[in-house]
Amino acid sequence: MNIYEFFQQRAGVWLSQCTSRNLLTQVSGNQRQQIKVELVAPDRLQICVDQQTSQLIALPQGEGFSGKLLLQNALGEYQGEFKISADRVLTITIVKEDCLIEEKLWFPLPNLCMRTAAGLNQTQFWTEVRKLS
Repeated sequence: MNIYEFFQQRAGVWLSQCTSRNLLTQVSGNQRQQIKVELVAPDRLQICVDQQTSQLIALPQGEGFSGKLLLQNALGEYQGEFKISADRVLTITIVKEDCLIEEKLWFPLPNLCMRTAAGLNQTQFWTEVRKLS
C-alpha cells in the first residue's frame, strides 16, 4: 500500500474515540468526535484554507512508500516525513517546537482505523470506526 492508496482508504466520515495521557501530570482524558477525511484536488486547496480546515499534503518519493508531509491546522504549519511499512502501517514524524511527534496509523479492518501518537510529554490512542450511510 502506498500513500495514495492509504489516503483513499482513509477517506470518509469516522467516529473517533481518543484516550490521552500526560506523562508529566499523570492526567488521563477521553474524547469522542466525528472526523471527516476528504481527498481534495490540488486546485481546490484554497477552499480548505478559506474554510479553516486542516490540510495534510503528501509529497511522495519514488513509488509513494515514503516522502515529506506538509501539515497546516489551527495551531500552525509543520513539516514532517512519512513512511509506510511492509505491514501497512503509516508512520508520520513531525518536529514541532523542538519536540519530535510520531504518529502511527493502520487498518486492522477496512472500516476500522487505529492511531497512536507519542510526543515529549503526551501519548494518545485512537480507535476510529467508519460511519456507513
